[in-house]
Amino acid sequence: MKFARVFPSPFVSQTLHEPPGPTPSAAETFERFWKRLQVRFTHCLCRQRGQLPHFLIRGHLDATSCVISQPLTGEVQVDKSDVPIKSIELQLVRVETCGCAEGYARDATEIQNIQIAEGDVGHGLPIPVHMVFPRLFTCPTLETTNFKVEFEINVVVILQDDHLITENFPLKLCRV
Repeated sequence: MKFARVFPSPFVSQTLHEPPGPTPSAAETFERFWKRLQVRFTHCLCRQRGQLPHFLIRGHLDATSCVISQPLTGEVQVDKSDVPIKSIELQLVRVETCGCAEGYARDATEIQNIQIAEGDVGHGLPIPVHMVFPRLFTCPTLETTNFKVEFEINVVVILQDDHLITENFPLKLCRV
């Protein structure tokens, strides 16, 4: 899954796909969509637009359906940032949802946080992502009628002026 963030503006987004080629099957289209998704955020009119620094951060995750015994891999690359970067982190979050007649209760718990870069990183240099899933705090993704255990990965960039940039990706974990 590829991603790119251009700031300022968390409000307006558009999805960009690869240029069209030969007509693929529905399964190939779905697989290509999830593996090569790019999200690009553009300018919008908002009160705080002048306070938000400009930046361009790109990257990709090699898969969002992961075998629990294999690491999550990919890379992040800072192409442009008006403000120096303090750190880049990966957060693994477990999301538990319970449902009953009264409604649903959702609880998100951070189970792992890895700092993959510290200080102002070189622009244009790829930063590798390599996260091993913690054995005691992860399990295969589970979804039943009244109960769900899901996982998400957050890529968090903290700027020197304490602006926080985050991108969230749902993960599906399985055991083989």
